[in-house]
Amino acid sequence: MTPEIQNRKGATKLENIPQEVLELLNEGSIESVNLTEWLAVNHTALVATVFPKIGISNAYIAEIQELIKNQKKPSTMNTIKLIGAFLYEKYAKSTDYLAVF
Repeated sequence: MTPEIQNRKGATKLENIPQEVLELLNEGSIESVNLTEWLAVNHTALVATVFPKIGISNAYIAEIQELIKNQKKPSTMNTIKLIGAFLYEKYAKSTDYLAVF
């Protein structure tokens, strides 16, 4: 990763986010540096990339992606709530979370 990407200030408009930055955000390789970048993240792609690395099953990932796809009012905040609620439902009353978190 280049120093320019690491030290970026972040775009002020969605269309000004460099493709490389967007790809790295969607892979979970870098953090967003501002609200514009955060809102641009494709959470379906992020889940597909990051969740297998932390031990979440492919079946759960597929369920989450389906929930994201079928949202009635898709938004970044709704997506994050949906993912959090799903993880809580699956792991809160189980010791399976020990392997993941």
